[in-house]
Amino acid sequence: MLQYSIQRILRYGVNIKKVLSEVAVNPKLIRQVWMLVDTGVAPIPLTLDDRSLVQWLVRQLCMERAINSQEAVLLDDYLRSRIPLIRQMAGGY
Repeated sequence: MLQYSIQRILRYGVNIKKVLSEVAVNPKLIRQVWMLVDTGVAPIPLTLDDRSLVQWLVRQLCMERAINSQEAVLLDDYLRSRIPLIRQMAGGY
């Protein structure tokens, strides 16, 4: 997705702010992710495999705020890239 967006900028002169908003997770959403992981408001089921854990986290965040499909995809990618840290923080290590 990012490479496609860069190609659009180079080819068509697309507005850089618009493109970045398409490929970046909303900072407020990132804050909510880490609050969920850090505070332990809902016990995080660490026995789930990585994919299921990401889906569980996305569902928890969807219950807290409206997330559109584009945000859900970006959030999924963001969470998958941080699973080891999420497991470590939620496990209390």
